[in-house]
Amino acid sequence: MRVFLAVMLVLGACTAGSDAAPRTGIPSPVSSPSPFPASGPPSMASPAPEPPCAALTRTACMQSTTCTLEQEAERSKRYRCRPSEGPCEQGFAQASFWGSGSDGVRSSLAQQGACSARPGCAFVDGGCYCHCRGMGETAVPDGDEAPACVCECGRGPPPSCRAAP
Repeated sequence: MRVFLAVMLVLGACTAGSDAAPRTGIPSPVSSPSPFPASGPPSMASPAPEPPCAALTRTACMQSTTCTLEQEAERSKRYRCRPSEGPCEQGFAQASFWGSGSDGVRSSLAQQGACSARPGCAFVDGGCYCHCRGMGETAVPDGDEAPACVCECGRGPPPSCRAAP
């Protein structure tokens, strides 16, 4: 009986005053205060704002989802990069409307379809637009970001998503 009571006392001492998991002989980690405020870790710094559209090259303008490249006059080599307007232009990078290779073509067809799926919008083909270096200009000259290539034709409007006629 004494042995039984001694065992019960030992077992009771191991679990008394605790609803925690059983002890394993491994010390529990010591909690230390968080280095972050109660609201959580600081967020990543927001990306640098995009420069104004008028300060972009043709290539950068075509890659932007907030700017649109348009031809200043028919058959002109001059283009203007301006802020995208309306639901048809906003959110599309004009460069995504064309591609090469099977993945590029598949992606560009998907973007063209996404444009046409927007109510009141239609994809307008580039009509002989040439993205090669020196085949057009904005207020900012083409740089090394524009590929050094040759086009069969040029001086046409770039591809875009526009209000349907």
